[in-house]
Amino acid sequence: MVSDSHCDGRVSRRKYITAVGIGATVGLAGCGGDGGDGSDGGDGGGGTATGDGGATTGGETSTTGSGGGESYRFGFSIKNMNNPWLQVFRKIGEVYAQELGHEIQVTQAGGQAQRQIQNVRSMLNSGIDGLLISPYSSDAAVGVIERAAEQGVPVYTANSSAPTDAIELFTGFGSFNAGYRAGQLMVEALNDTYGGSRVVDLVGDQADQSAVRRSEGFRQAISEADGVEIVQVIYNKGWSQQAATQNLSAFLESDSDIDGIYAVWGGGALAAVNVLDQMGMLTTMDDTENYIPIMNIDGFPGVLDNIREGYIHTTLQQPMPFYAPISMEYMIHQLDTGEAAIPQPDSEVTAADSANLPNEVAVQNIEYNGVQPLSNSYWSPGTVTQWSSGDTNYYPWLQPKTVAITQENVDAEYLWGNYASDLLG
Repeated sequence: MVSDSHCDGRVSRRKYITAVGIGATVGLAGCGGDGGDGSDGGDGGGGTATGDGGATTGGETSTTGSGGGESYRFGFSIKNMNNPWLQVFRKIGEVYAQELGHEIQVTQAGGQAQRQIQNVRSMLNSGIDGLLISPYSSDAAVGVIERAAEQGVPVYTANSSAPTDAIELFTGFGSFNAGYRAGQLMVEALNDTYGGSRVVDLVGDQADQSAVRRSEGFRQAISEADGVEIVQVIYNKGWSQQAATQNLSAFLESDSDIDGIYAVWGGGALAAVNVLDQMGMLTTMDDTENYIPIMNIDGFPGVLDNIREGYIHTTLQQPMPFYAPISMEYMIHQLDTGEAAIPQPDSEVTAADSANLPNEVAVQNIEYNGVQPLSNSYWSPGTVTQWSSGDTNYYPWLQPKTVAITQENVDAEYLWGNYASDLLG
C-alpha cells in the first residue's frame, strides 16, 4: 500500500482537503476556467460510501476502498455503461485500484458530455488524487481536464481522449486504426475467399468519437482497395442494436445485393446476424458461394458465440482489460515520486514481472469472482506514438496490441467476452 504522504514532503489533495475542512472545498469550487462547478453530487445520483472493500452505489457514482490505512483516491470517469464492454472496463479498473489498496470513485456519463463534466467537477471537489477519464466528447472534456491539471491532479485517459496537453498519457488501441484493420480484413475475405465488392458500414453513435473514427478508418482501408466499395453508411442513434436492426433491415429491403457488413460495435454485428437471418440471407463461413462476411470491433459475448457458429467472420478485440490498470500504474508512480515517467513516441512498452517505467510495466494479476482477467499479457508489446488532433500533436499515446478473434482462438480464456458474465456476477 502506498502512503498519502509523498517522499518529497508533499501532501495529497485529498489529505489536504480533509485536514482543512469545508473551507478548502468551497475554495476549490471557485478554481479553474471552464465554467462554474456543479453541486457536490453532480449528475452522479445518490451518495457514495467507502468501506472495507465493498461498494455502495448511488445512481451513477460508486466509491470503493480497501480500508485499513492511507491510500490514494482515484476518480474514474466513464462515458457510458450501456454495454458489457464498458461494464467490464469499469469493473476491472475498480477492482484493480481496490486490490492495490486505493480508493476509487467511478462515475458514468450516460452518453452525455455535460453530465461527464459535472461528474468530474464533483470528483475534483471531493479531493481525488488522480483522474482517469474516457471522454464521451473529446472537445467538451478539455475544460474540466485542464481544471484537474491546474489543481495538481494528474490526468490519464483510456479508450478515448481529448485535445489538451493537460493529459499525461493516453492508453487505447486507436479507433481509426482498428477500423482500418477491419477494412483490410474485409478486403482480404472478399478477394481471397467469398468474392463480391459491395459492403455496408454500420456506424454507432455519431456524437461518440470512437464510432466516428472506427468508421473513418474502415472507409479509408476500403478506399485504398481495388474492386471493393462501400455502398451504404448506416448511422444509428446511440449504440442501439435495435436501431441498427431496423435501419439495416430497411436498407436491405431496398437493396439486398451486398457482399459484406462491417459494424463498429458488437451490437451492430449482432443486428446484422439477426437481419440476414430474417431475410433468409444468413449462411455460415463454410458456404463460400453465399456467405456474407460480418466483421466488427469488440468481442462481445454474443459476438463470440456467433463466431463459433460461423456467422460472424472476425472481430477485433482491443485489450481493454489492461487500459485502467496500465494507466493506474503510471499514475501511482507519478503520485509516489512527484514525477511522471511517461514512455515517449517511437518507443515500445512491454509487460514485465517488475516495473521499470516508463517502458516496462508490471500489471498485477487480480482475481474477482473466480476470474483472473489480467493473467495473460496479450496486450504486450505496445507501441508509443503521439496523440494528435488536426495538425497539432499533444501527448504520448500507448497503443497496446490488438487481437483478431476468429474461430481459431475464440475459446481463449483471456478474451473478455468469455469471462464477462462471471466477472460482472
